[in-house]
Amino acid sequence: MKNEQRTTNQKLGNFPTHQLNQKQKEDIHENIMDALKKNEVQLGRRGIFMKKVVATIATVAALILFTILGVNTFYDDENNTAGTGNTDQPSEQDLENDTNQEQNQSPEQDQSSDQDQDQEQNNKTEPDENPSSDNEEQENDIPMFTDEVAIELMQNYKQNFEVVLEAGNNNNLNTMFESKSDVQRHFEEIMSEERASSLVEIYIDERDGSLHIVPTEAPVWLDQEADFTIEQVNEENYKIIQTQHNELIGSKEMIYHAKWQDNQWILSDVKSNDLE
Repeated sequence: MKNEQRTTNQKLGNFPTHQLNQKQKEDIHENIMDALKKNEVQLGRRGIFMKKVVATIATVAALILFTILGVNTFYDDENNTAGTGNTDQPSEQDLENDTNQEQNQSPEQDQSSDQDQDQEQNNKTEPDENPSSDNEEQENDIPMFTDEVAIELMQNYKQNFEVVLEAGNNNNLNTMFESKSDVQRHFEEIMSEERASSLVEIYIDERDGSLHIVPTEAPVWLDQEADFTIEQVNEENYKIIQTQHNELIGSKEMIYHAKWQDNQWILSDVKSNDLE
């Protein structure tokens, strides 16, 4: 701008002096300088305006750029999220492939699978059958009938009967038992139903609503200090045989029948043979 002003001054200095007076020159010079100043002001305003326009354009461009970048980033995040979610779930293509693979299994594989299921079912049902077999084996597992077992059985037989006898002697029979049926159930704890019923008929009398002991001879008990023999009838039945001699019964062969019943040995019957 200063160069242009200097050039203008030089041109003004070259004007012919004989045509214009000093006052005219000054007026012309002043007019020219005013025109230049106005031109500079206009140029300055244009520069400021252009700067504002450029700044506005730059700002708008920056906003557009940021917007584009933000949109791209958002879509990238959405795609990444969608991709991650797809990794956790099988795609439609994978499901279709699995379905085709299942449909393409051979009949032999299906038959093998059915056989495995049948075998597994059989294995599950077998344990249910075993307890029954075990129970049968336990029921059939009858202990040996030894001399000690025979003595214990005969002791229990005698004690069971003496409970009733002592109750009658102490007038407590009706306190312990209300009827003959009660006495019989007591005997059946160690005897068969037939043997218990036989003892009730021999030794128990019921009259006027009361129970009484019939005075008669007591049963013949096993003499534990004397010899006896054991004879097996079958797996569940044995005989205890003993010969006894006394003034009350004379000479007799006593035969006590033992039986395995309800997981215990009971006295099922008593027989005797005269030896004279």
